[in-house]
Amino acid sequence: VGVDNGVGGININVISDFSNRAGSGADYYLMALGYHDRAPNIKTGGYALWSGTSFSAPTITGAVALLAQAFPNLKGADIVSILFQSADDLGAPGTDAIYGHGRLNLARAFQPIGATSMADSQQPVSTSYNGGLPGAAGDAGAQGSLGAVILDGYSRAFVLNLARTLREAPKDRPLTRALQTDVQVASAAAGPVSVAMTVSQRHGLRGFELERLGIGPEDARRARLVAGSAVARLGDKTAVAFGFAEGAKAMERRLNGAEAGAFLIARDVVGEPGFAAKRNGSMAFRQEFAGTGITFSGETGSVWQDQDDRTNAFGSPYRWANVALDRRFGSSWVSAGIGRLEEKQTLLGGRMGNALGGGGSKTLFLDVEGRHDFGNGWSAALTARHGWTDFAAGKFQTSAYGFDLTKSALFSDNDKLGLRLSQPLRVESGGFAMLLPTAYDYATLTATTSLSRFSLTPSGRELDAELSYGSSILDGNGWIGGNLFARRQPGHIADEKNDIGAAVRLALTF
Repeated sequence: VGVDNGVGGININVISDFSNRAGSGADYYLMALGYHDRAPNIKTGGYALWSGTSFSAPTITGAVALLAQAFPNLKGADIVSILFQSADDLGAPGTDAIYGHGRLNLARAFQPIGATSMADSQQPVSTSYNGGLPGAAGDAGAQGSLGAVILDGYSRAFVLNLARTLREAPKDRPLTRALQTDVQVASAAAGPVSVAMTVSQRHGLRGFELERLGIGPEDARRARLVAGSAVARLGDKTAVAFGFAEGAKAMERRLNGAEAGAFLIARDVVGEPGFAAKRNGSMAFRQEFAGTGITFSGETGSVWQDQDDRTNAFGSPYRWANVALDRRFGSSWVSAGIGRLEEKQTLLGGRMGNALGGGGSKTLFLDVEGRHDFGNGWSAALTARHGWTDFAAGKFQTSAYGFDLTKSALFSDNDKLGLRLSQPLRVESGGFAMLLPTAYDYATLTATTSLSRFSLTPSGRELDAELSYGSSILDGNGWIGGNLFARRQPGHIADEKNDIGAAVRLALTF
């Protein structure tokens, strides 16, 4: 039944005086605009504004005809059900004795209703969210199209751009992350064995409580172990290292002596698995042969995300294994390593829904480092990473680069100035390559599938620059440091505003 629901053209959400109320027929009642409808005037040959249920009723009839034309599989009862479900609720919540099911909403009637699935299978698919992109892909989801035909609860076919259902990785807040730890570092050595521990006294950080750290009973009650490591020299050419909450690359560098530099923002591009990670444990074993060192290392951990912006990828486990060769040539040192990253549920820290392959991924990384000591406290380093990632729905390649320049003893014997330029890991080519339903035949109720591709390359390229300075003060009883940084196109998003900032840190020992 179509009735007018306008009042003086002022509030279209209130039923008109001349319209019947739903009454006992509320379950079969639908409203449509019947006040000041623009329709032909046969007397003047032009148009006029008309009011009455005689104009709201054909509006609903037209809606029925449009649905029947667009979706030939629908039966009459299906069309009525769709119109009722998609109506705008008016009056009392739900079906009521005045407005029945509410007001006709034709636009909503032409949107999917009920559970949705791929047209060529019964694989459930969401119309709003089907996964989260890795940080290396930036805003790739907004850059292209990955179309697929889906069916709703009435077996109506719709085209869905799956790319628009991929969420960008949470925005990185590197300065906040770098400064949120209030830590103490302690170390000790006994013969060939050295142990180091980093302890936080902030309440919000997770970890293991320490009972006896020698830092006072109240401090010990609040303390949390952030990270720890142990290095054992088994001989002149053999060493092993174990780490808690530290990565395999950190353990490897403890053994080969390559220092990564103290920077807050610009990342060590080969020091992470390609995303922010919470390390569980790591180990490294190093052996030298005729001046060449070989290091085997590995770590386990999980995807980490800020507490305020977590996705379903948070806490997903990963494993990392690496082998690296290094050698010194006079004042130069070079290293090349191959690493394998295995993620059980994620894609470089992102996570795809089942409609986009689901599951995990495997990545092979090639890392190259080179360092040179120019003398007089000057040194430089180059790092590069290239990755090949395979996952259920496709494959892609990534890269990251970094350059460091440092000067020790700039103003005193105990200070250091550093400059780092880096590009975080970024997808350079490749992406999805899937067989997806791209057409649907209502006559046979079957879908046609074809190979669909979608690039995961983002619109921008993040470049980070950071200047760092640190010096011990008060005869070694204190330390002061400062950092200036600038991030161009953060998150590899071309339209993202540049991130520029500074930090000053002071530590005193009493």
